[in-house]
Amino acid sequence: MLKEKYEEVYFSEILDHIRTLNDILLNLEKDPKNEALIMEALRIFHSIKGDSAVIGMDKIAEIAHEGENLLISIKENKSSINKEILNKLLNYIDEIDNYLGLIYNKNKNTFKIIIYNNFKEELKIIKSFLIIKTLAEIGNLISIDPPYDMLSSGNVPQMITAVVSVHDTEKLKENLLKIEGITSVEIHPLEKLDFNCNEAIAASDRMNEIEQLISTVESGTKENTGAIVDLIRDKYRLSEIRVNVKSLDKLFNLVGELVLAKSRLNNIVKSLDSNELKEIQRFLEGVVNEIQNEIMSIRLIPIGQVFGVFRRMVRDLSKEFNKEIDLIIQGEETAVDRKILEELIDPVIHIIRNAVDHGIESPSERLKNGKNATGTIKINAYREASNFILDIEDDGKGIDPKVVKERAVDMGLISRSRAEAMSDEEALYLICMPGFTTKERVSKISGRGVGMSAVKSKIEAMGGSLIIKSIVGLGTKITIRLPASMAMIKILVVKVGEQCYSIPLSDVIEIVQLKEVKYIKGQPFMDLRGKVIRLFSLSELLGIKENRKQNYVVIVKKADDKEFGFLVSDIVGEDEITMRPFPQLLQGTHGLLGASILGDGKPTFIIDVMTLV
Repeated sequence: MLKEKYEEVYFSEILDHIRTLNDILLNLEKDPKNEALIMEALRIFHSIKGDSAVIGMDKIAEIAHEGENLLISIKENKSSINKEILNKLLNYIDEIDNYLGLIYNKNKNTFKIIIYNNFKEELKIIKSFLIIKTLAEIGNLISIDPPYDMLSSGNVPQMITAVVSVHDTEKLKENLLKIEGITSVEIHPLEKLDFNCNEAIAASDRMNEIEQLISTVESGTKENTGAIVDLIRDKYRLSEIRVNVKSLDKLFNLVGELVLAKSRLNNIVKSLDSNELKEIQRFLEGVVNEIQNEIMSIRLIPIGQVFGVFRRMVRDLSKEFNKEIDLIIQGEETAVDRKILEELIDPVIHIIRNAVDHGIESPSERLKNGKNATGTIKINAYREASNFILDIEDDGKGIDPKVVKERAVDMGLISRSRAEAMSDEEALYLICMPGFTTKERVSKISGRGVGMSAVKSKIEAMGGSLIIKSIVGLGTKITIRLPASMAMIKILVVKVGEQCYSIPLSDVIEIVQLKEVKYIKGQPFMDLRGKVIRLFSLSELLGIKENRKQNYVVIVKKADDKEFGFLVSDIVGEDEITMRPFPQLLQGTHGLLGASILGDGKPTFIIDVMTLV
């Protein structure tokens, strides 16, 4: 057991070294004479060599030694790092990473795990998260059926099957059975896997990505709880906190069940005149709020911690296509729900690949058109009220709407008459049609006609929207707009017709009882303390027949600090909900973020004030 603990620590530290080395070497590519970066890379290669030799990983120690020697020669000759040397160093990192995966899987026995459950509908997503997390932490999760994307959308059957490499099957079974709702766990040894080792490593790497996104805490016992401190420029800096993961599991177990119970209790207390019940309700609300605050802080992660991996991807792709491309990431400190980051990885990869393959021109073509030989892809993340916004922009050749329409007609996706009736702005969204591609031949990374269609579907499934803007010759900008959190949000519940709709409280400025409606050029307005506020009937915007008089105005704030008011017939009150993905039938519905269940058990749709008007 002691050896296993040392191995787990070793694998964790080497993976940290690999991530750090990737960043350092990509920075050295832009600043090849930076001695501080060279020395830091040398130090890390030396650490990998020493740690690997101690634990008996001789092959990794040998690869790290080659990288160390190469950097020592650079240092002694006082020369700068060129592309050839940089490629060698990056190849050493890839070799270490691949060999690490081989050893990690080889040292464990592989089992088929069958998990039976009777999860409640509203808790399925949380429970499936706990299953995946348990499998990935105690063992090495190679595959899971249903796939991760289906489980994370709430499609959780009563039987889940996983293939896991693990040392301690009893510990795995024990921890799975601790998850409330799991009725039984079967474990069957596998003599032979149905896929090769490289596929297993790729699946393992995918789980590592998921792990980085959904949690900043690491597994360990109370004795392992502590901190890592780096010595930088003679000052101590706390760089990482190691927390017992059981506390996170407990929070996730409790919060989903308690939020709904708290809301229902609040509704019951309102209808009963009992001081004792009110006291219990206040106490419970305080406890649940404390749990919520902690879990939300754990779920938030700066996008820079994840999107940094795209720098290496852009470098490798630009090399493959003989292009010069810089990736600029802005808003790296913008913190967002891990669930959103997890879901965003694939869409962002698709968009970046399209920018490299379709958008950015070759250096010679760019120079001929009066541009810099090096193209730029810029990722900018920021928040707007209750929304998380991600702009992905390139300075390439742009999308020609005429070419797109012609291609769509040739492929039989739309008729000639429909194409002629389309505006240029509408034509840009043809690239999101299933099967559409401008490529005559399929390349390694594009041309299959599924990329942007998958991106649009994924974003809309999360209650978001996709905005495409492009200028021929100047470039393309794709904006992804998503709710800032896929977890708990506070809402204002209003009545529209006979249905309850919800507005995120973070978008609401105030509620005003309507006294007088004024009209300017036929459009309704109101005077709010000397400020003119444009009014919109929420029932008209949603296409709902409203017989009752609209007596209230909900003042909300949109982008650029613009304020306007929604006319509604009644204010139901405030509530707290867990955001749920839309059913397939409603995905992409204009003006709505998602759906949920209120404290009284009634369904509600959450309004997206940023896109409704």
